[in-house]
Amino acid sequence: MKKKEKNPVKITRDHEITVKVCPRCKSTRVRQVKSTISGWLAPALYVCEDCGFQSYTFVEIPLDELDAFRRAVEENEENNSEEYDEKDKKIIEDLLSDD
Repeated sequence: MKKKEKNPVKITRDHEITVKVCPRCKSTRVRQVKSTISGWLAPALYVCEDCGFQSYTFVEIPLDELDAFRRAVEENEENNSEEYDEKDKKIIEDLLSDD
């Protein structure tokens, strides 16, 4: 039987507080799904409570860098979407001009 646990705040050896961040929605509401074999026989499974994304690995970010991380990801996504929009327009124009 699986049991959901709260996302513990992890404190590293350098006394740095870290949290797990969902790679899909950037939420910190990541929980470990416990089972009788997770952690020693099988890797621990994590699930995002906001979007449902599941994985054995999630990014761990120092708590004081979380806002900067989210801003950087948003800027990167905006730049990539603009770049893809331009590429898509070019591909469509090329396809239409071939007719």
